[in-house]
Amino acid sequence: MNDYETKKKFDDLFKYIEKKIEIPNLKIYYYDFYNQDTKKRIDEYLDYNLPINEKTDDNIKEFVNYYNSNVDENKKITDKESFINATKDTFKKEINELYKKQEDYKKENLKQSHKLSKETHETIEKDKNRISSLFKQYVDIILNEYQNDIPNEIKNKLKGINNFEDLIDISETETISLFATPDDSMIHLPLQAYSVIKALATYEEYGTDKNHNTHTEETMIVNDNTFRDFVRHVIIKGETPAEYFEEILLHETMHVCGSKGKDAISEGFTELKTRELALKYNLNTSCCGYPKELKIAYELQELFGKDIWDKLTFKSYGERIEILSNDISYDAAKLYADIYKIMEEQFEPYINKKYPGINGIIDKCNTYDEINYQEVYRLINDYKLNHNLTNNELKKETEKTKVLVYKKEGFTTIRPLIYGFIITIGLLIIIFILKK
Repeated sequence: MNDYETKKKFDDLFKYIEKKIEIPNLKIYYYDFYNQDTKKRIDEYLDYNLPINEKTDDNIKEFVNYYNSNVDENKKITDKESFINATKDTFKKEINELYKKQEDYKKENLKQSHKLSKETHETIEKDKNRISSLFKQYVDIILNEYQNDIPNEIKNKLKGINNFEDLIDISETETISLFATPDDSMIHLPLQAYSVIKALATYEEYGTDKNHNTHTEETMIVNDNTFRDFVRHVIIKGETPAEYFEEILLHETMHVCGSKGKDAISEGFTELKTRELALKYNLNTSCCGYPKELKIAYELQELFGKDIWDKLTFKSYGERIEILSNDISYDAAKLYADIYKIMEEQFEPYINKKYPGINGIIDKCNTYDEINYQEVYRLINDYKLNHNLTNNELKKETEKTKVLVYKKEGFTTIRPLIYGFIITIGLLIIIFILKK
């Protein structure tokens, strides 16, 4: 069997399944320690598709047929268990390396924890309490603001949480960034933030302006701030690790509440909704996250309206395509699909890297600088030209006058105006007949 071709086909299938059930890296399913909620979701998906039946996804059928035609009888895929064994066999080296890496993280985390002073341990416990209290407040605000958009399963799970401090994890994550794991509603804070900020405190500028900010009210939603600007802000303001965490927490809480992430456009919309919330409720956020992705999300929101993107922020890729196609047009759905593909090609090298320590900050900033979405803006401009629309015109029609503009068989129809015109003509004809 051609190992290279098999791995390539397996990788393609994994990417398809990952997008289908929103698991960022399917291979981690095979770690013994991986999240039980994630295992359950993958198990349910594989149980539905294997053994092959009339409901089995065509992509899985195609792969199984290819794989089985190239292996001995005792290695053929017949059910979920044999599918997992085939995966382990195909990716044995990669899975072992990933497993070893995770085990090394655990050992390093334990080692770093022992190195911390008693005072730092006490600070961490205070910070956990402080962040968990804010976390709960943000969850309540988000659930209320998007109560019609967040899936009921997520709402019910979050409403049933009694102790939010259990959901705050401060540990060695080999990065300076915060991140959320929505499956278990956890927020992960980087332990190394304490050593990194201690190093930043040696800079001359550290703490020179306690009132420093990255934005004004006018530039809160759209600006050019990047992580580089955020780090500079942390230095000038003289922030503690807890204050650093707080400025990113709202964005990560959005993920816990169901907003999608990991892909470029989803992160852009999560950050857009984060800043809208912060502006509306006077909440603390850095306004430095994902500026390039946010600008594209903002463009799409201007095109198709805020209401629809409030809803789509909490939907999967497939659901977004379906809703855009049904509620706007086929062309709108195709535009989104094309934008998604281009953005992912640019975004993946950035999002999949680790950025540890002081050097990680520099690497993160430089890697982000390389992202270029020029082709996306060309697609958006082409869409506007082809539909004879500008942002202001479409916004005026969809949000101010609530007139539905849609494309049908190449003809742009403004239904309410046409209906009104027909009714007016009809009334004039009736009046004319009655006068006779």
